[in-house]
Amino acid sequence: MKFIFIDEIEQPNKNESFFGFGAVIIDSANYSKFKNEANKHFKKLKWPEKTEFKGRYLFSRKVDKNITIGERINFVNEFSKMSVATKNARYSFLFTYNFSKKTKKNFLLLLEKIAKQIPAPPKCKGDKCLVGIFCDNIDFVSASDAYNTISSKLKKKLTIFERPFCVDSDNKTFGIMAVDILCYLKSWVELSKDDDSAQKTLFDSAIGSIDKRKLTTIKEIISNVKNIKVIK
Repeated sequence: MKFIFIDEIEQPNKNESFFGFGAVIIDSANYSKFKNEANKHFKKLKWPEKTEFKGRYLFSRKVDKNITIGERINFVNEFSKMSVATKNARYSFLFTYNFSKKTKKNFLLLLEKIAKQIPAPPKCKGDKCLVGIFCDNIDFVSASDAYNTISSKLKKKLTIFERPFCVDSDNKTFGIMAVDILCYLKSWVELSKDDDSAQKTLFDSAIGSIDKRKLTTIKEIISNVKNIKVIK
């Protein structure tokens, strides 16, 4: 069985039209190891339990000024390294985006693209072709719309476990935390690929040395993830 955690991202301060969508895919055989390691690194960070950790807190001192930016970077770096197992990727990451803003129609369009790329195993033994889908609470798309969109585009071998589950994410939902962090990182990387005029939109002005260092750090972190696919 595969656990699939999905989340969306906007970057209003960089490009008001940007809307991205990501999915972290974890085989159930790897989930215990993933969660235990995530919990260990999170405890080391000493993040306030009442405030959910988000990718957007990476380069700021918000929430707890006693937790340095360096400590936040180290935590996210360890999170990215958790994708690597002895033989295969412990988790994989799918990402897609466009510049059509966050709307119900665009949400379902990008969800379709993600659903099409969820891999099916060569053989369906036991629960190998079963997928459990989890997302942060969505207030503008119904559960039935999400289910119908995903089920219509999944590979025929795959079966959704019950229905997509929308959960109240917090600092215990590490799958949701992972996809939030990776969407944040990957959106920076993808936006930085635009031409000079788009670069100015990305950083609100011509790129300065601080933003260049941020982008360098982000690229270093994201390079740790063993299996990433950007869907055009």
